[in-house]
Amino acid sequence: KFIKSIFKNVALKDQDMKNIFFSNSNIERMNFELTKINRSTFENSSLKGSNFKSSNLFEVSITDTNMEGVVLTDAIIENSILTHVNLKGANLENAQFINVDLTNSNFEQVNIINTKFVDVKFCNTLMPSGIRNDNC
Repeated sequence: KFIKSIFKNVALKDQDMKNIFFSNSNIERMNFELTKINRSTFENSSLKGSNFKSSNLFEVSITDTNMEGVVLTDAIIENSILTHVNLKGANLENAQFINVDLTNSNFEQVNIINTKFVDVKFCNTLMPSGIRNDNC
């Protein structure tokens, strides 16, 4: 468990992370490129500017977390929860979201090019247009 921890500009590239728990932590500009993150939790934390390029996030819970400007290019997020998450300015090019709950998340100014959303819940989500989706 990592509680009230600080990681800045740290590289965890090409790792296999399972059952990791971050709470009230500052994990900014972390390099998770090519990393497999399974059954892990990030809550009340900041992942601002972190790189998840070509990563796989499976059964991950990310709640009440700042993910502003993260790179999720070519990433796969599956069977996961990303609620109350600020994704403003994130790059989601070629990313895949499969069975993901995005309730109350912020998608303002997000780069969505060739991004796949399958069985995704957009409830009360602030969309790139600035309009909140309230079709829950």
